[in-house]
Amino acid sequence: MKTLETTPKTTYQLMRETEHELEDFLQSTFFDTKSLLLDDQVSKFEAELRGREEAKKEIDKRINRYLEGIKSAPWAAMRGKGKAIHISIDSEWVFNHETGKNDILCYSYSVRIGDKSFSGVKHTDMAKLIKQCRDQGLSKEDEMDKRKQLTKKGYKIGFDKFIQELLIKAKARGFIEEWPEQTFIYAHFLRADIASFEEFWNIGKNNKNHKNSLTVVQGTVTSGRGAYGIDLDAIGRSKYKIENTKFYSSSNNAFETKVRFVDTMLLSSKASLDEIGELVGFPKMTLPGNMIERMDDLYCKDTSLFNRYAVRDADIALEYGLRMQKFALVDLREDIGLELNSLPSTLGNLGVSLFRHTCGSTAAMHDFLGYETRKKQYYHAKSNAIRNTYDISKTVSREYTDNLAVSALFGGCNFGAYFGVSEKGDYFDYDLSGAYTTSLVNSKKADYPNTFESKNIEDYLGDTMGFAYVRFKHPDGIRFPVMPCRTDLRGIYYPMEGETYVTSPELQLAHDIGCEIEILHGMVIPWVEGSTSMYKDFTTIIRKQRSKYKKEGNELYSGLWKLVGNSLYGKTLQGCNNSKGFDLATGLSKNIPYSPVTNAHYGAYCTSYVRATMLEVIGKLCERYGDDIKIISATTDGWLCNATEEQLDQCLDGPLAQRFQQICTEVSGEDMMQLKHHAKQIISMKTRGQLTAELGDTKPICAKAGIKAPKGVDENEWMVELFLDRYPGQKVARKHLASARDQWLKEMDLVSIHTEQTLNLEYDFKRRPVNPRIVEVRHPKSGEMVEHLSFDTVPWNTVDEGLDARTYFDEWRVNNCLKTMEDWDNWMDFYKVRSYLKGTGVKYLEDGSEGIFKVQMLRAITQGKWGLPKAPKRAPRGHYDKMVAMFEADGIEGITKQDLANSKGRKLLESKLPVTPRMLPLLSWLVRKYPMVDMTLIFHPIEVEEAVSMLEEYNREHTEKLAA
Repeated sequence: MKTLETTPKTTYQLMRETEHELEDFLQSTFFDTKSLLLDDQVSKFEAELRGREEAKKEIDKRINRYLEGIKSAPWAAMRGKGKAIHISIDSEWVFNHETGKNDILCYSYSVRIGDKSFSGVKHTDMAKLIKQCRDQGLSKEDEMDKRKQLTKKGYKIGFDKFIQELLIKAKARGFIEEWPEQTFIYAHFLRADIASFEEFWNIGKNNKNHKNSLTVVQGTVTSGRGAYGIDLDAIGRSKYKIENTKFYSSSNNAFETKVRFVDTMLLSSKASLDEIGELVGFPKMTLPGNMIERMDDLYCKDTSLFNRYAVRDADIALEYGLRMQKFALVDLREDIGLELNSLPSTLGNLGVSLFRHTCGSTAAMHDFLGYETRKKQYYHAKSNAIRNTYDISKTVSREYTDNLAVSALFGGCNFGAYFGVSEKGDYFDYDLSGAYTTSLVNSKKADYPNTFESKNIEDYLGDTMGFAYVRFKHPDGIRFPVMPCRTDLRGIYYPMEGETYVTSPELQLAHDIGCEIEILHGMVIPWVEGSTSMYKDFTTIIRKQRSKYKKEGNELYSGLWKLVGNSLYGKTLQGCNNSKGFDLATGLSKNIPYSPVTNAHYGAYCTSYVRATMLEVIGKLCERYGDDIKIISATTDGWLCNATEEQLDQCLDGPLAQRFQQICTEVSGEDMMQLKHHAKQIISMKTRGQLTAELGDTKPICAKAGIKAPKGVDENEWMVELFLDRYPGQKVARKHLASARDQWLKEMDLVSIHTEQTLNLEYDFKRRPVNPRIVEVRHPKSGEMVEHLSFDTVPWNTVDEGLDARTYFDEWRVNNCLKTMEDWDNWMDFYKVRSYLKGTGVKYLEDGSEGIFKVQMLRAITQGKWGLPKAPKRAPRGHYDKMVAMFEADGIEGITKQDLANSKGRKLLESKLPVTPRMLPLLSWLVRKYPMVDMTLIFHPIEVEEAVSMLEEYNREHTEKLAA
C-alpha cells in the first residue's frame, strides 16, 4: 500500500505528478478493496501453510516411529509416551467344592484417562458354560463334569492379555492418541483379584525380573514404584527397579508401558469395600438373600444385575485409588508442602515420607535415628572400573545398645481385670489421646556416644531414656502392678514380684509407688543437650489435619491422617523383633527388613511411656477411691472402668500424666483423655473381649476376642448370646483366606478355607480370680433375666503362678465352662489339687479331691501313718471286714476289703495335700474318729492353718448332724 509523502515538494516536482497519478494515489489510499481481498487470501494461505507444516511434522513423526520399529530388533518394543491410564480390576467367582478351586465367572474393569472413562465386564467361558448347562436342564453331576473338563483345559484369561485388550480398546475409542507411559492397576485386596487370572505368579513373564514382581505386604500383594520389580535390600532402605512391561497392539507391534499395582486396601482406613464405597459416594450394591455366595445363580437368573454388581466393585476401587492419588500428590503438597513423586504403596510408606519431610532432609532424619552412610567400593568387571556404593547402617554406638532396647520392647498394656457380667451402673471407656504419636514426641535426640552403664536407680528417673534388667517386688496392697513380664506363649503378665527388662518410664513409676528395685544390668542413653524431638512437627501436622478434616465432616481424610500417624509408630518398630514374612521372590520366609525409620530405642521408650502413663492413672484411681473403682480391662491405650470424668481428672497429677498432657497441649491443644464409650452393664470375657449388656449413651462396646460374627447380624447382641449360651467343647465356624505362601507354593486360587475351632470365651488368667458371685443379665434373644458367674481379680505373685493356672485351666476347660457357682467349685477343686500335687504322680480322678483324700486316708489308716494308731504288719482274719462295717456304720459307703488291702502297700503322701471344701466331710470324720491325727502330716504347710479353720467352720455348721 502506498503512503502519502509529507515532505515539502518543489513546484517542479508537483507539476510532474499527473492527474492520473494523483487519482491512483487517492483511490489506493481510501478505497483499496483489492488490497483487503488480497490480505484475506494471504492470511488463508498462511494458515494453510501452517497446517501443512504441522501435518508434515506429524507425518514425519509417525514415519520416524515406523522406521524406529522397522530398524529395531524383532523383540524390541517402542516405549509409550502418552499420558497415564488408570485401570481398576475386579473378578467374581463361585467356589467349586469338588475341585477345591474358584470357578471364575467374570473380570470387570473400570478405565479412566483424564476426564474420559469406560467400564465393562468380560464373562469367562466358565460362566457361559454354567449358563448353557442350566438352560439345557443338565443334572448337577453332568454340569460338574463339564466344569471339571473346562478347568483342566484352561479358561482363565492371562493378566497381560487382559490389560493389553483394555489398552487397545482405549486407543480404538480415541481416549488415548499414544500408548501410555504409565499404567496404574487398582484393586481392593489385590491378591484376590490377581489370583483369578491365568497363573498369576507368571505376571510380567516377559520381564526379566518377573519373579520380583510382587511382594507380600500386610497379607496382600503390592508392587513398588516401578513396574513388576521390587528389591528390598540394605538396612532401612527400599530400592525399586523400574522396568517396562511389554504389550502388543492390534497390529501386533510391541510397545512398553510402566505398570504400577496399587492395592487400595493398603491405603485405606477401612478394610471393607462396602465401607470404602460409602466414603467415596459409591455405595456398594446389595444382593438379595445369600446371593453373594452363589454368584453363578445370579449370573444365570439376572445377568444384568450381575454385571452392574461386578462393575460397581471396580468403580469403587478406581474412584478410591484416584482420590488417593490426589491426596498424596496434590492435597499433601497444598496442605503441608510435601511433594511426592508417586503414590506410596502403603500408608506406612506415606508416614515415612512425611516424617522425612518434617525432619528437613534424609540426612537429618538419619542423624536423629542413629544411622550413618558407609561408602563401599567394588570392581565392576563389565566396565573395567572401580565403583562406589553407599549403605545406610546403624552407628556403632547405637548398635551397641540395640539388643537391650529390643529386649525391653513389649506390646501394649493388655489385661482383663474382671470376668463375667458386671453389676449395673455407669462404665466408661477412656483412651489416651493419640497415644503413640503423642508418646513419640517425648523422645528427644538420643546421645548414643555418651551412653553409660548404671545400676543406680536415680540415673533412670526424670526425663531420660534408659533400659535395664531388674529384680523387683511391689509393696502389699497394690491392685495393679506396673512391671511387665514377657512370656513365650501368653503375652505380658504383671506380677507382684519377679525379674524383667524394663525402660525408664516404668522404672520411674515403680520407684514412685514404692517398689523394691534391684538393677542387675542397665544402660542410660542421655538426650543431646538442648535437642528437641523430631517427632513433634510430624505429630503436630497429624493432629492439625485430623482436626481440620473432622470439622469439615471429611471422614475419609480424617481416618487417613489417623492411620498415617499410627503407621509411623509401626514403622519405628518394623523388623526389631526378627519376625518373618513370606517372600514371593524366593518362596522362603525371610526376616521382615528394617524400615527407613526403624529405631528400637525410641519404639521401646514410646511404648513403655504409654503403658506407664496408663498404669499411673489407674493406680491413682484405686489409691484415692479404693474399692469404689472397678477396673474392667485395659487395652493398648485405654481402659474400661466405672470412674467418672470428674474422678479421672483428679488423678492426672502424676509426673508421667502431666508430661503427657503437656505434649498434647503443645501439639494439638486437646485433653490427654478422651471418652470413647459409655455403657450401663458390661460383659467382660478376657483380654480384648468386652461386650455391652445394657446400652449407655454411646455405641456399644464390642471387642469380640478374635471371634468373627456372621454378616448382617448385630455383632454385640450375637456375641452376648454366644457367651451366655456357650457350652463345653462348642465349635464355631472359622473362615480364612489361603495364605500367600500356599497360593505361591501350591499354585492355589485365593479360596476361603473353612474350618472349625473350639470356642474359647473363658478367662485367660492374666490375673488371679477372687470373690466369685452370680450376677443377673438380660438375654438378648429371649429378653429374660439369666444368671452368670462373675469374679474380680488380683495380681499373681509370680509369673509362674499365672502360667501354671492357665495350663491347668486349659486342661479343665476341655469338658467344662465357667458359668455357674458349681462350675467355680469344680474348677477350684481341680486347680488346687493339680497345683499342690504337681510332680507327685497323683491323678485327678472323677470324684475330685474327695476321691484323692479318701485314697490317702485309707492308706494312712492301713499303714498307721499321719499320727494314727499303728496298724498290724499283717492284717488278721476279719480285720478288713470290721473296718468296712465301721465305714458303713458311719455313712461312708463304697469302700471294699480290696480297697483296704490295696492301700496297705501303696505310697502315702505326707504334708502334700491341699484343703478343699469337698474333703471336709471325710476330714471331719477322720478327726472325730482318730483325735490323735496330725494335720501337719496331712496338709501342705501353707494349707494347714486354712485346713484347721475350714474344719472348725464346717463342724459348727454341721453340729446337729454330727451329734446325731
